[in-house]
Amino acid sequence: MKMDILQLDTGLLKELASMAGVATEYFDMWGVRREPPAESLARILQAMGFDITSDESVKGELERLSRPELISPATVLPEGGPVRLEVNLPHSGGAAFELEITDENGGSENIRLPSEGGPLEPVEIRQANGASYGKYILEAGPRPAGYYTLQLKATAGPKAFETGARLIITPAKCFMPEDYKKTWGITLPLYSLRSERNWGIGDLTDLGEIINWSAALGADFVGILPLHALPVPGGKSPYSPISRLFRHFLYLDLQAEPEFDAAFGKDEKNSLLARAGQLRAAELVDYQGVCALKLEAAEKMFGQFLNTHFNGAEAKTRRGKEFAGFMNSGGEGLVDFGAFMALSEKFRNGWPDWPDGYRAAKEEGVRKFREENRQGVLFYCWLQWLLDMQLGRLAKMAKDAGMRTGIYLDLAVGSLGGGADTWGWPGSFAIGMDVGAPPDNFSLSGQNWGFPAMSPRGIRENGYEVFIETIRSNLKYGGALRIDHALGLFRFFWIPSGMKPADGTYVQYPASDLLGIASLESQRQKAVIVAEDLGTIGEGVREALLAHKMLSYRLLYYERKYPGAALVPPDEYPEMAFCGVNTHDLPTLRGYWTAEDINMKQALGLYPSEEEYAKDLENRETDKKEIMEALKKEGLLADNLKMHSGKELPEGLLTAVYAYLAKTPCLMAALSLDDWLGSLDQQNMPGTISEYPNWMRKTPAPLETFTKDPRASEIAGVFWREGRGRRPSEAAQGN
Repeated sequence: MKMDILQLDTGLLKELASMAGVATEYFDMWGVRREPPAESLARILQAMGFDITSDESVKGELERLSRPELISPATVLPEGGPVRLEVNLPHSGGAAFELEITDENGGSENIRLPSEGGPLEPVEIRQANGASYGKYILEAGPRPAGYYTLQLKATAGPKAFETGARLIITPAKCFMPEDYKKTWGITLPLYSLRSERNWGIGDLTDLGEIINWSAALGADFVGILPLHALPVPGGKSPYSPISRLFRHFLYLDLQAEPEFDAAFGKDEKNSLLARAGQLRAAELVDYQGVCALKLEAAEKMFGQFLNTHFNGAEAKTRRGKEFAGFMNSGGEGLVDFGAFMALSEKFRNGWPDWPDGYRAAKEEGVRKFREENRQGVLFYCWLQWLLDMQLGRLAKMAKDAGMRTGIYLDLAVGSLGGGADTWGWPGSFAIGMDVGAPPDNFSLSGQNWGFPAMSPRGIRENGYEVFIETIRSNLKYGGALRIDHALGLFRFFWIPSGMKPADGTYVQYPASDLLGIASLESQRQKAVIVAEDLGTIGEGVREALLAHKMLSYRLLYYERKYPGAALVPPDEYPEMAFCGVNTHDLPTLRGYWTAEDINMKQALGLYPSEEEYAKDLENRETDKKEIMEALKKEGLLADNLKMHSGKELPEGLLTAVYAYLAKTPCLMAALSLDDWLGSLDQQNMPGTISEYPNWMRKTPAPLETFTKDPRASEIAGVFWREGRGRRPSEAAQGN
């Protein structure tokens, strides 16, 4: 709803915005000062939960923000030092407190403060709104890293109270093995894999084949796009999920589970596999077709599971007990997700369009639905269990094959506003806001990514629980995790829904707390964190990421000697980094070299003028010359090699480009499967929706063919000779 802000004092709005961490101005990448309109500030503040219905209500919010809070709902402290908690009370002298600190295992300690003598005196007196407040510092002994609950009670002093809060003790940095050497791996979109047995979309069994093949080549990791749950039946983009906490069942290999053979007779099985063959033969991934087929098969398999292993409430067999254990460990969050999926079948669309009583996980209508549709809810929990087991087997497979890192997973920047995460955690998201990016060279009009950000105010008030669960879920079974748009740990660009990106502005986040939590979860899982730090980077951001041992994200296309086009030489790349040529949003190496991406944009009408199109073609030729010059300077290409034109790469260019990256000191270097297979078209064309087959392209050859191609050992040898990974085995050479 468009707000009438003409009645509000703009000065008051700006003052409240500044206190709430909302930028009232910012400078874009060209150094131009931008000031968001008052309507944007008003809508952003409203989405954060502030009452801005009148000037008086705005003044009231200013007063509340000026008043020191009794105690932070979540205190995040570094490991190694004493626990220091700040408590603020109306000032009238000393006070006494009882503090109970309980760890994750239920162990607790009761502390009296002060321990003896007179009352505890405030360390500082502050004035706010005409009143005096005393700041008390409560100290307790050091605690190991982890999560704690606090129960605080005033036993004497100016104000009687009893309240709970959360304490999080975090390590100084993310996990990084002491002897971690330069590694290399293969990255790919899992959905794109063709195979002779999958059902029209790459699945986890296909991923297992890639892991074994990559390990034989000497690779230390296999990187994939997010596995997040997508809208059913037609969700495509792995970066537009309904949940980042749960996974998409389309990646399951249903035939790998014992219920498949038990549930279907010979004729039924043949019919299913025949339909799977049609989907497999399709040129593009048919998400709706695959979804319908897998749901049909899975529902009958689940019936078989219930008959044999689990009666809906109690386990009958060992397999049933394993599922019951998974349900118990998943808690309410897992059941909430199952309920959301079952309700999605009933109501369709996103939850904002659902009837009253169903628009949040804890509403009465949802409670009744869960009771009346227990089996339907349990079905989607069962699918998550199968995914969990299959991923667990793959993680073990990678480790057993000698991979140092194993599966390199990806965390999308957000989830859809009508999805399960916002439904299950309603106070933690800024509904009515979209996140994106301001105008820049990548997009002159800015970008709107179409989903809400977590609310910095909301997640703090909830003890950061949804952020913790998101990081934890995505680290499970991965030896490394890429955090998409890690700049969002510091600030996000918010755009009120329906407004232009240019009307948005930045909102600050509690970066120190979020980095600490990510470090804690990384250490617990023993997984490396890669922070995708591309875009308009705020001051001190890369330094903070480095201090927490998060790897920077460096792409050949962007690593230039700006403002010129010359490439950064290999020895000037940072050691604490992940490097690659491109991403899913960028052209493949072959597409880049032949300007397929530029010509496709022109064919789709994405250029505002012929002049812009011609300028990009001219710049691409300059960029190619700079790449050739850099490769020749490093002795990776013959001096007389020409750039060529047409639809193919010059001979030896692919190997030379990846040898260039292999020479860098970056701890992780990635070979794109699309590049190695010579794919012409990129996976996603930013700025398009239905005009381009985004997230649908399949590999040009099935994995049974390309994993036997002896040429793979040649490029693997490039990495090995630069001290990355292990020597390619004979198995990788097609023998």
